[in-house]
Amino acid sequence: MRTRSLRFFAAGVMVVALAAPALPAPAGKPAPDITFNLAGRTFTEKEKVRMYGDVDPATASESITLHTQRYSKKTEDWEHYDIHEIDSESDGSFSHRHRPFKKGHYRTRAEVDETDDHLAGKTRWREMAVRRRNF
Repeated sequence: MRTRSLRFFAAGVMVVALAAPALPAPAGKPAPDITFNLAGRTFTEKEKVRMYGDVDPATASESITLHTQRYSKKTEDWEHYDIHEIDSESDGSFSHRHRPFKKGHYRTRAEVDETDDHLAGKTRWREMAVRRRNF
């Protein structure tokens, strides 16, 4: 390794500063690789919505939080709708059947807490539309 020395004079006194090369950051926990999907993009009012995915690296019975928001035409912004806590299988996979939504536009995402195997992480929002049921 090479070090650099800088010399300059400050008020008649010579100052020497040594600069060492930057050391690599210690290897820590990896970020989780989370896949998350919905079983479709458009649903009817009486239809349950299947949400599924997996987490890698897998930890047995890991807690996964599903956040769902609804778009409000009144405020023209996304508003909190509900939160579901589910547990993953030992291989990291998870699945949830959400009760039927009312008519509107929704988005949901999965979040994972930090564990011994990986850091905390979350997926991007997945959007869906719920239409009125036609008879």
